[in-house]
Amino acid sequence: MVTKTKKTSKIKKEVKKSSLISGILIVSIAIITFLFTLSGTNLFFDRPQYDDYCQYKYFDKPMPISNNCSNDKYRDCGNLMAMPNYDENGCIESYTCSDCNLKYNDAQESFSKKLFALSIIIGIILILVSAKITIPTIQNGIFISSILTIIRGCMEYWSELGKIFQFLLLGVALTSIIIIAYKTYLKKA
Repeated sequence: MVTKTKKTSKIKKEVKKSSLISGILIVSIAIITFLFTLSGTNLFFDRPQYDDYCQYKYFDKPMPISNNCSNDKYRDCGNLMAMPNYDENGCIESYTCSDCNLKYNDAQESFSKKLFALSIIIGIILILVSAKITIPTIQNGIFISSILTIIRGCMEYWSELGKIFQFLLLGVALTSIIIIAYKTYLKKA
């Protein structure tokens, strides 16, 4: 009886060790695959940089704070950016209305839309790939990375989607995950 208990205990320890290794592999595959897709999208799309659209005048040396500056030169530019023009003392001399902020916002929205679409496509491809893989550890890791990839794309463009599309997108995602989970556990049962 003692030897049977020792064998059972040894088997339980090996199963726990195997489960831990499997869990670490799943998380590692998920993270590395996600980072790979992130790196790949960054190869094709450059995120707009604010300084490429709106240039500020930078001084060659630090300017002392001057109490001799008048702040009554403010100019209302509406939706445009009020860009300050400085004199040699570092005081605001005047303002120029610039549409650089609108151009930057347009470029950022275009970037986000492309990244959103690409992330959804890559995420769906990863889901389909994970469905074809028969090794559970690899399958689960790739599936998790597909979800992370889709989440990343949605987060990038979420505020621009609108409430109806947000609702529909979440409904499709939830339905898809439930179907995949059901089919996965149905295979195991």
